[in-house]
Amino acid sequence: MLFTLKKFIGGLLLPLPLLLVVMGAGLVLLWLNRGAKTARLLLSAGWIALLALSLQPVADWLLEPLE
Repeated sequence: MLFTLKKFIGGLLLPLPLLLVVMGAGLVLLWLNRGAKTARLLLSAGWIALLALSLQPVADWLLEPLE
């Protein structure tokens, strides 16, 4: 049971699933009409981070210390 839980949580902490969860939380807040400012912040931060991580120069810069 703990192994499965560890794998599930570990998978959610990867960059893409984490950003999708953040953007999903923003969408839920918008649909519930609660915290519109927070929802816009979550959606904007998620999209900007996804865009930044998708750019090749940023990816190269992040991978450089690992090589």
